[in-house]
Amino acid sequence: MAKNLQLKNAGRTKHDSATAYVSSVCTGELITNVANEISFSLPDELKGRLFSSNWVARRMAESIASDMTSKGVNWRLDADTSAFLEKEFRRLNVWRLLTDAITYARVYGGSLVMIDMGDGAPESVLNPNGTLLGFRVFDKTEITPSTTVKNYGAEAGLPVKYSIQPAYGTLSTFDADASRVIRFDGIRSTHRKLNVNQGWGESVYDVANSAVSAYGASLDSCLELLKRCYIRYLGIENFWQGLQDDERASFMGRAVKMINDVQNNSSLTVSDNKDTFQSQSYSFGGIRDVLITFSEQIAGAAEIPLVKLFGISPAGFSTGDADLANYYDTVSRLQEDKLREPISRIASLILTSAGHEVNEIDFDFVPLKQETTSERITNAQNAVNTILSVQAAGLISDKRALEEIAALSEKTGIFSTVTPQDIDALNEVEPPPIPNETGQYVEAGLPNIGKAIDPNETPNFGAFNLN
Repeated sequence: MAKNLQLKNAGRTKHDSATAYVSSVCTGELITNVANEISFSLPDELKGRLFSSNWVARRMAESIASDMTSKGVNWRLDADTSAFLEKEFRRLNVWRLLTDAITYARVYGGSLVMIDMGDGAPESVLNPNGTLLGFRVFDKTEITPSTTVKNYGAEAGLPVKYSIQPAYGTLSTFDADASRVIRFDGIRSTHRKLNVNQGWGESVYDVANSAVSAYGASLDSCLELLKRCYIRYLGIENFWQGLQDDERASFMGRAVKMINDVQNNSSLTVSDNKDTFQSQSYSFGGIRDVLITFSEQIAGAAEIPLVKLFGISPAGFSTGDADLANYYDTVSRLQEDKLREPISRIASLILTSAGHEVNEIDFDFVPLKQETTSERITNAQNAVNTILSVQAAGLISDKRALEEIAALSEKTGIFSTVTPQDIDALNEVEPPPIPNETGQYVEAGLPNIGKAIDPNETPNFGAFNLN
């Protein structure tokens, strides 16, 4: 019995010691509680508190979301339709709502954009010919997916309905058909974890939990080192003997307090000539390197470079251009993955509800990296010189050259005032004559086409003479 009791107590002591050790050492804000095992999924309440109170956590969620929508798109449609869509996107605050939806998806693992058609029947299938009133965003904590899911198609496994309980506003709980919402998932997860999360993705805080925890612990440790980098020592004669008497002990306490107060005010330490006073200070290096190392771990987990997440300038010979280029590639990939289908759907819905004829919706995302004025002028000059050199060689006409120059305005912003009328004013003319090797002008092209060929005559290939 004693042996069994000893083993039982030993097991409990070991468990309590592990819990106390983890809770004592790890003081970061993103640390999960340790009970029987370490959980890698944070509660939704903690995720919301982190987004509201921790600036690093907020930028982890907002930076990519804002960059995905900040530049908008270039519509590959006719001018009138493109202008109408731009106006409606601004009126309905589409870009801001998409930014919020992506942000909430990164914070909680999922979100929905609710389409409000003003018919008062969100539980029914969407009728795109109705009156579009606007959109509203709900995060995962406000949504309960239906247990009935679609079995086939591209949306297999997704719920057919959602129960939405708004946390803000006057709306009461209502059901919404899947056709009336645009779903945004968080970071991709495994099928087993999707089953646990009711089909939603992972939060960026879950993915970066260990990195942020290590960063928080390193900050706490560095602050503690800074507090202890200056140590003062005061040696009082017969100090321990004086503690045995209450009156003398009280006197020494008041004396030490007075010495400390005077030193704080005037940096003067007064003591008996037989007392000893020592001041020890020490310095330590490498703190910056440690913090930057842990910062790099957070930046890697969030897929955001240090220069954008923390505002830290690159060290050494690096300019940060390579890091930003990789980040722009990440944003471009996420735009195609998460925004192309929602933007196409919203644009088609806007056009249909307004009575416009809807054809194929096509657009290009405006790249984050914008050329400077000098770079744009240099690129335009090189492109125009290339076109003019081909035109001077007689390979294209003046009209075709002007068409190519006008097409450059979409990328360079130069020659945007060239109109179709200017191009049509240049009639199609034959290319100018090209001098041959003897300096004589010959017709461009193949002049022997359509003529009888004399077998005893050397054919004239004009500009394409192989000799």
